[in-house]
Order: sequence, then C-alpha cells, then structure tokens
Amino acid sequence: MPGSMGVVRLAAVCLCLVVAGGAHATDEHPTTFGSYKIVERQDQEECIEAKLDIQRGVLPDLGRDVNPLKLLVNASHPDTLHLKISPVVGGRWDIPDDYFLRPEGTSEAIEKVFGICLDESPFAITVHPLRGGYTSAPLFTTNKTQLVFKDQYMEVTSLIPKEASLYGAGEFTPSKGFRLQRNGKPIALWNRDMQAKFPDVNLYGSRPFVMSVLPDGTASGILLLNSNGMDIIPEKDRITWKAIGGVLDFYIFAGPTPADVMRQLTAVVGRPHLPPYWSLGFHNCKWGYKTVEEAEEVVRNYSRAGIPLDTMWTDIDYMDGNRDFSLDPVRYAEPKMKAFLDRLHAANQSWVPIIDAGIKVDPGYPAYDDGIASDVFVKDATGAPYIGQVWPGPTHFPDFGHQSTVDWWKRQIAAAHELSAFDGLWIDMDEVSNFCTGEVCELAPPGPSMTNCYLPCHNKLGPSNGSTGAALGDWWPSAKQNASLRSPPYAIHNGGDERLPLDTKTMPVTASNLDGTLQYDTHNIYGLAEAKATHEALVAIKQTRPFILTRSTFIGSGAYAAHWTGDNAATWDDLRWSIPGVFQSGVTGIPFVGPDICGFLGNTTEELCARWISVGAFYPFSRDHSDINGGYQELYRWEAVAGAARTALGLRYKMLPTLYTIFKHSRDTGAPIARPLFFGWPHDPITHTTDAQFLLGDSILVSPVLHEGANSVKAYFPQGKWYSAFDHSEVDASEGGKHVELSAPLGKIPVHILEGSVLPMGPPGTTTAAVRTGSLSLLVALNTSAMSYSTDKPGQDIATSRRLLHQQARAGPAVRDHSCPVPERSRAHACGSMFLDDGLQLQVTGAEGHVVKFAASLAAADANGMIQGAVDLSFALSDGPAACADVAWPAVENVTILGHPRASIGKVELVTSSPSGPLGAADVTPDQVSWHPESGALMFTSLDLTIACPTSAQLRWEICEEGEQCFSPALGRVMG
Repeated sequence: MPGSMGVVRLAAVCLCLVVAGGAHATDEHPTTFGSYKIVERQDQEECIEAKLDIQRGVLPDLGRDVNPLKLLVNASHPDTLHLKISPVVGGRWDIPDDYFLRPEGTSEAIEKVFGICLDESPFAITVHPLRGGYTSAPLFTTNKTQLVFKDQYMEVTSLIPKEASLYGAGEFTPSKGFRLQRNGKPIALWNRDMQAKFPDVNLYGSRPFVMSVLPDGTASGILLLNSNGMDIIPEKDRITWKAIGGVLDFYIFAGPTPADVMRQLTAVVGRPHLPPYWSLGFHNCKWGYKTVEEAEEVVRNYSRAGIPLDTMWTDIDYMDGNRDFSLDPVRYAEPKMKAFLDRLHAANQSWVPIIDAGIKVDPGYPAYDDGIASDVFVKDATGAPYIGQVWPGPTHFPDFGHQSTVDWWKRQIAAAHELSAFDGLWIDMDEVSNFCTGEVCELAPPGPSMTNCYLPCHNKLGPSNGSTGAALGDWWPSAKQNASLRSPPYAIHNGGDERLPLDTKTMPVTASNLDGTLQYDTHNIYGLAEAKATHEALVAIKQTRPFILTRSTFIGSGAYAAHWTGDNAATWDDLRWSIPGVFQSGVTGIPFVGPDICGFLGNTTEELCARWISVGAFYPFSRDHSDINGGYQELYRWEAVAGAARTALGLRYKMLPTLYTIFKHSRDTGAPIARPLFFGWPHDPITHTTDAQFLLGDSILVSPVLHEGANSVKAYFPQGKWYSAFDHSEVDASEGGKHVELSAPLGKIPVHILEGSVLPMGPPGTTTAAVRTGSLSLLVALNTSAMSYSTDKPGQDIATSRRLLHQQARAGPAVRDHSCPVPERSRAHACGSMFLDDGLQLQVTGAEGHVVKFAASLAAADANGMIQGAVDLSFALSDGPAACADVAWPAVENVTILGHPRASIGKVELVTSSPSGPLGAADVTPDQVSWHPESGALMFTSLDLTIACPTSAQLRWEICEEGEQCFSPALGRVMG
C-alpha cells in the first residue's frame, strides 16, 4: 500500500448518520454537501476499501466530475491514519514515495487510538480519537460538507472546533502572528520567488500540513500529501482544501501533544537531518563581496572584534559570469581561493558558496555540455530543453527528479569541490525562479537589465511534447491541454488576491520532466528534489554529514537541508515577523531555519541590527546576510552591534553542547528546535498566541526586544521557576504563568532556564571547534516549585515529600525532551543529557554510547537533619560496555547549582564507578566550593572530572540548612 510502513489493525469502524460532538455544519454552509456515495465496500484486517460513485454533479463551471473513485483507509504508522481518495482509473499524478526519507515503521496496533465512521450516502468520513470517546471533537470529519473531485479541481472540507488554534499551512510571512487567521482568506501553496518582506502571500515553499491545538492542550494534525497548486482556507468552524490536481492523500495524526504530532508527521515525511556541528555556529554573508581579498578581510575583522564566526559565505560574486561550479578568473582566481580556504580551514572555519538551479546555455561550459549530452534538462512544449533567464542569462533547468540528472549533478559538484574545497552548499532560486514568463522562449542578445526578461517568449497552443498528461488523464483533447494547464478552471490565490497565472516568473506548467510528468504537478517539489540530489551528491563526495541551505521547500525538505526564510528587509516589522516565520517552518518538519539577520534588503540601523543579532544568535540557523544594493552590515561595524553580538553569540557558543543535543533530539523525534511556548504548556491558552518569544528545546526561554526605542520587554513566563542564563536571577511563576517586565537595554537579551534542567555548557570560544573540544560546565536548575524549605523539616515522611514533589512536577512543561525519573526521598531534582560525536560522521543511529545523562537531586532530610546533594553522570547502555562509542569526552570543570537552599556545606567528594563496582573517591576541597548570595548559586569549580564510557561519576555533598543542628562533622563552611 502506498506510504505504508507496516500493517496494523484498524480501530473500531461503524456506519453513522450523525457525528457526535465538537464540529457541525453552520449557516454559512447550509445546503451544498454530498456529491458521492459508497456503492461497494470491503473491510479487511489491515484496511478499509470502498468504491464511490457520483451522486450528483456539483460546480459544473470547474469541469467534469471524475467517476468512480476509490477510498483507502489504513493505518500507515502508529497513531496515524492514512485516508486516500483517487480515481479507480489511474493516470493521475501522485508523489513518489522515494522523495521522503522515512524512518522504519512499526506494526503497532491502534485499536485504542481511532474510531472511524463512514456515511454511505452521501459519502462522509469522520475520524474520532478514542481517548475521548465518540463525544470528543473529531480529528477529521467531512460530515455535511461536499467532496468534489474533478479533472483539475478537488475540494475537501473538515469541520474544526471553533475554539481550536491552527498552525502551519506555509510558506508566507505571517504579519498577524503565527496562529492562522480563521477568516476565510485562502492560503495559496505555489512556490515562487517573491521577496519575504511582502507579508501574507505565498513565498518559496509549500507545506500542506495544519496542526490543531484545543484549549485543553490536546493537539492533532492533518497533512494533505499533494504537490499540486492549492488553496487552504481556514474558517471559523472548518478548514477547506482546494487543489488543482493530483489525488487526495490525507494523513491524520492523533497527537495528543504537539510533540507527538511532530513525531507522527515526520514519520511520514522524514525526520529532520542532523547537521554537522560546525553549522551550528554563526555565519556571515553578503551579496557584493567583489574579491576574495575582501571576503578574507571580513573574516579577519570578525577575529579582531572577538565576535564568533564559523562560516564565511559567498554569493554569486565568486562565479565566472554567474555560472555554477566556476570561479571568476580574476576576482576569485583559483590560486587565491585555495590559499584563502587553506587559511580558513586551518582556523577551523568553513566556506559555503551559492549555486543556482539554472545552468547557463553556453556551449563549451562543462556543466552545460555534460547536461546536454546526458539529457538532464526539463523540456518545453516543443520537446527542446526549456530556455529561461536567470543571473547568467539564458538557462536550462535540470530535472532533479530523475536519477540520470542526480548522477550528472554529482559530477558537477565533484568537479567544483576539486576547484575550491567548500564545506557545504547553498542552493538558491530553486522554486524554480525565472525572470521570464512563457511556454517557449528563444535565445536573444542580452538586454539592458539582467532581471528583466529579454528573451522572446510565447505560449504554444496545441499538443504537448509527448508527455503523459498525468495531471488530467486521457480524457482531455491534447489540443486544449496546454491552455487548460496554464489557466485551470479554478485559479488558486497565487500572489494573494491577484491570483497570478501559475507560469508567472517560473517554468511553464506545460514543461515536461524526463519521465513525461509535467511541471503542473511537480513544480512545488522542485526545491525538494534539488535538495535531495545535492544531499546525495555531498554524501558521495565528502563522505561526511552534509550541510545544505535551500530557499524552496516542500513538506519533507527538513530531512535533507536547512532553510532560510528568504529576502526579508531591514525593518522592525521584519524583525517581529521573523519568529512566527521560524515557527512556521519548525512545525512543518523543517527545524533548522533562520531569517537573514539585520535584514537582507535595504539599509539596517545600529539599533535594529543590535536587537536583531541579540535574538538572531538563538535562531536555529544564525546568519547575517545583506543585498548588493544595501550597505555593509557585518556585526563589527558598529560598537553597539559588536557588543550585542559578543554577548548573545557568546552565550550561544557556550550553549553549543546543549544546542547540539537539542538538534539530535529533533532528528530523533521531529520536534522543532525553536519552539512555540505551547509545546511545553499546551494547556495554557496564553501560549497559543505567544509568538514574540520562543523556547530552544524544552527549557531555554528567549524573550527579545522587538520594538524600536524600547529598553525593556514584557515577557510571559509559563508555570515554573526560571533562572537568568546571564546572572542567575530568579523569576518565580510556580503558582501559574505570568507576565514580567524585564530590563533589556540595547545589547542585552533576556534568556532564562527552566527549573528541573541540567544544561551542559562549553567554554567561551569564537569557533564551534574550540567549544566542542573544550571543558564542560554543568548548569543545574533544581526543580523546587511548590516546595517549601521552611516547612520541609528534617524527618518529614517520604509520602509527604513525594506528594510535594508531584506538585512541583505539575508546575513544569507537559513534555520534556528527556525522561527525568524522580529519585526516592528527593526534595528537588533536575536532569538533562548531552549528545556528542565527531560532528561529521554520517551514521547517528544506535547512539547510546554518544549520550551522557545528568541527574541532580537533593535528598529529603534524614533523622539527623542532614541533606545530601548529588549530580550523577552516567551512560544508559542496553548492551553494556559494548555500546560505548569512540568519543573524546571533555572533562567537567565546573558545576553551578541554582535553586539550592542557603546552607552549610559538609563533605564534598567525587566518586567514580564502573559497571562492575566502585573505582574510587576524591575529596573536593573547601576552596573549590563557593556560594554567590547575589544569585543564590552554589558553585563547584576546578573539578577536572573525566567522562569515559561506561564509567559513571557522582559529585555529592552534605548539606545542613542554616539554623539546624548538624550531627555530621561539617568540613566546609557556611556559605554567604
């Protein structure tokens, strides 16, 4: 079965005439529903199959109804229902499975997850989550709506509870916030090269997925796996999909948490890739570095300013006549580039160049000659390679969906790598972007403007070039096909209310791929196909984990590439829109994302750029990039910006051990890296609309200043205690979420750590390599919410301690990235983990030996009034020492404890053990222990604690709270 990764039993199936609970038809849509009925049905152990016949025709202006249809309902993955409607007679376009890097499925039964109700006449399907019974709101229901399935138009509506918050359905710049506006305005999915500074219109990517979060925190998701142009229309009680081709291939995700929905989604479309370690550092780029000497001077200036920089990028300036895979023979001459890259690599820094999708039409140019010989280019309506116009002038566009093209692409990238040893690749203009519009274009001398089309272009009305016509089947007369493809009966909202023709500034929809399929069907997956081909090429050439940045995306692109949100502008609006844009990508399975810091278009200001790098340092992908027509905006050019960069990037780099672990968790589960707050507190309705702050992972809260002239920010703290990552000051929201006005003068950004967390931190550094190999510090934020040290007296019974502990557990997030078992007799605890490998290796599965776990606790007082504190470091190895990995673990030098009671510290020691027993103990001296009364932090320093799998280690200390009589010898002193 298509998309099936394992056979599972279906849940309860019933015939039902009424949908119970939740959503229902409204007065806005009172009468037009139905159109198909079930005439045959087979219920099998692993699926339901049915035949649908037309009951009555609808919307005749949109073409003829397709009849009969077939319905398939099966459980493709645990907690995921697959629902597909397609013609009984084949021939329509359907996305091939091999576009998606799916993890292996399982054959887990789901009888307790879904209830499926089928109405026979008119046909309707309702999917219930059985966790709430049939009285809960359905996950998906077409009850009392119409199913339309025509040659070039399909319509499906699912009723959605009015109180649900909806997210996803990108890509566009969301000016009104991350939560979708349920106002009936269509969201178009048609990839195009449009500057991201223009809000609320379709941009570079199409991700036909919507997540729903109810006020009680219950989440679910719906994916329509269809690459054709479509409108998604959220209304106050429903959501409607209107697609102009393909099939109706739905996946319904049961949740029930936002994190569960992401795990379920990425099991279908592919887990996000784990990038190389160096790519988590800061990146600098500008379109307009005219020479290699200028680029190298920028690198030196970052070093002089003490600002972290891992990767230098070059835009098309480095190319010879804007040709991919080439070097300008004067400005970026090969010997100069080799010397520059040797120095860059010697400093543990990297270089990423741009490559565009279009290949210059230029006999004698190797990439062109090889492409013609290998027949890799998309064809126009005459059967010749389609001619477009991009930066090099007349171009052809490769068909990346064909293996012969992938092989050709590998050869070009390999030759380019021999010419200049890049570390990653930046693929741009892959929507595909074209400066011309027309079905057939012809060569012509260059015009006065490179970006204005100077090629003569026209539309050819008549038979297509031998394509299969898969979008329309065999029923369309070939003489009408091209015109109908260019102007379908239903015009999606391409460009918003303008409803631009689909061909506008891209390849024509009548252009055919090497297998005969049409751009009408595959346009939206062109960027995905190029990213996939580039990923395959880099793995083959470098034999290391690849780094790829892509502008155009489709659902599933996150398995191959990072994404930047496109051509934004240097405005305060664009800064504010950046966080919802990052969220939009993250909740559609592309978590390695970030906008151009300080703005790409126009001239930034010192204040704007300082504020932007303060927050941009914490985007998953952090890069400063600017346009050739604007001024220079490298971070060292203003003192306020340089100071802000040193502060914010300094913290990012120290947090790299934690950040890399968050990336690994994202790779394993599909969770976003920069997350909306409702991922942690979905039951808190305020988090559903909070999109001016974000979480990194599950425990780091970033609260930026986003308004000109402001020196403070009103930040929302969900329930729990929070500690500043800079000065360790506390914000107590343990009784419930609350807003707090935080001082944030220019150059400062509030970043807070949630109680219950252990964060591994690296040393200060200006490259990821320096941090990765440096010593570790552990920042421990004890979970003390709902715990009272004044009432938790010595000798308190264990049942009372654990009752209080459960109270504090409810104060934290609904979902954490790691399990955190509560130790017996614990009165406060925290936990975390750290993933580490060589930062480049391809295989990251079976990685138990690459993960060290941290657990901190304060035991409840014993009869003598003594409390013991401990921080444990261990490996969870299901196969014993054989699972250890060849990892050079750094030593732990310092441990900082936040939320610790003011106390006398007794004996402190480091204890190491192997699986077979204790190895030894060493005392920690009083001068290695200090108490900081300003922040309430207890610090252990100069520990030099070596981590080595499978050895475990424990830092433990005795505590006697002030005012209590301790009956053990106090080797330390009262702190503070």
